[in-house]
Amino acid sequence: MSDSSIQAWKASEEITTGGVIREIVANRSTGAPAGFNFVLSGSRQVVDVNAGMNLDPKVREQLRAGETVQVTGFMRSINGKDYLLARELVVGGETITVRSRNGFPARGMSGAATAQPRQTQSDLNGGAR
Repeated sequence: MSDSSIQAWKASEEITTGGVIREIVANRSTGAPAGFNFVLSGSRQVVDVNAGMNLDPKVREQLRAGETVQVTGFMRSINGKDYLLARELVVGGETITVRSRNGFPARGMSGAATAQPRQTQSDLNGGAR
């Protein structure tokens, strides 16, 4: 699969796997997806996981070697290497949204939900008059 197909995600391709974080990848290798990367060791396989660039610093602190994590996302080949691009992480019983169901990065994450745009009084009254 080519790099251009990263955004062509389908719900039918989504997988969920769990395991223990084997390693936090501190130095991104050439061609690896940008953002927070770690290696997850499950009962059947070892998976390179990309948790995106917008991960809350508190969540980053929780994600360390030895921590148990469940990851839901999409497997993609990027520059010849397979990555699980996380859509959701479950850490310590808390669900963290990393990407939308369409694969777009979540913004303004805080805990389990992404921030929603704040409505102004003008919006609530039907816009400017």
